[in-house]
Amino acid sequence: DKSKTIQFVDWLHLKTDIGKGKISDYLGLGRKTLSHWNREVQHRCHSSVFKKCLIKNPNQATTSEVNVIKELLSDPSKAHWGIPSIQGWAVKKKLCFLSVSSWYNYNRLLKIRASISRFKKTKFSPLRAKFVNEIWHADITLFTTLDGIRNYIYTVKDNFSRKTLLWKVATSVSAQIRLETIQEALNFAFPNGEGEIRLVTDGGPENDNLTIKEFIDSSQISINHQIALKDIVQSNSMVEASYRCLKTHFLYGKKIANTEELIKYIDFYFHDHDFIRPHSAHKIYTPDEVYNGADPKISLREVFREAGVRRREVNKSSGCGVC
Repeated sequence: DKSKTIQFVDWLHLKTDIGKGKISDYLGLGRKTLSHWNREVQHRCHSSVFKKCLIKNPNQATTSEVNVIKELLSDPSKAHWGIPSIQGWAVKKKLCFLSVSSWYNYNRLLKIRASISRFKKTKFSPLRAKFVNEIWHADITLFTTLDGIRNYIYTVKDNFSRKTLLWKVATSVSAQIRLETIQEALNFAFPNGEGEIRLVTDGGPENDNLTIKEFIDSSQISINHQIALKDIVQSNSMVEASYRCLKTHFLYGKKIANTEELIKYIDFYFHDHDFIRPHSAHKIYTPDEVYNGADPKISLREVFREAGVRRREVNKSSGCGVC
C-alpha cells in the first residue's frame, strides 16, 4: 500500500534522522518512485477513479465522462454490445470522447464488466475486402429452442461493411434454402442484375452441391465460389465470429420457446447489429452506414484533441476540496 509505505518512510526518517532518499534506496523503491508516490498520497482525490487530484492530473476523465462510462457499460439494452461498439456510439452521440483503450481501463478500474477471453490470432492474413460487395460470406448455425426443434440460421454477410445482407431461419439443412438466401441477397445488392462477387462458404452439403453449382454457372452475375480451408487457406471466420456473438452474448440465457419466438429475437439482433450499433471495425459507424458509403477509416484525431483540451480545462477548474 502506497500510503502505508509513505507513512513508514516518514516515521523512520523522524526516528533515525536518515534521509528519505537513502530509505527509499534501502527499500528498493528508487527516489523518483518514492517522490511520485508521495505526491499521489498527498493529493489523493476521491472524485477521481484513479484517486489522483483532477487539478494536478487534468488528462484523466472528467466526472461527467466517468458517469457516461458507468451508465453505458451498465445499460441492459447494450449488454450484448462490445466495449468498442459502446465507445463508438458514445463518440457518435457526442457523449464522451475517450479512446477505446481508456474505456477498457476505466471498465477494469470500475469493475463493471467481466473481461472476455480473446480468440487466438491466426498465422495468416484474414480475408479483407477493399470495397462493398467484393467478398461475401454465407454460413448456417444451429440453435435449439425449448420445444426441442433444431433451428438453422442462414446468413449472407458482406465482408467490407460486416452488414448481414440476408438472414433466414429454417428447420432443416437445405441446398434449396441456401440458394434462396443467395438469390435474395443478389437481388438486393445488384438490382440491375449485373456485377461480380467472391462468395466464401464452408464445405457443408448445403453449400457444396449441384444445385448451387448450376445456379452459379447460369447466373448473369459473376460468382466466384470458394470453399474455406479448401480453395483458400482462410476459414469462414467472419461469419462464424458473428454467430458466436449472436448466440453467446445474446441468445444463450434466454428462454426461447419456439421458432416463431426465435425469429423475433434474431430480427431484433440483426437490426441492432446492422443499423444501431457501431461496429468495432468501423469506429463510429454501423455496418449499414459503411455499406451505404460511410468511410470506416474516418480520422477522429482532431475530435479527440479538442475533447482533451476541454477535459483539461474542466478538471483544472474542479473544486474537489483537496487542493
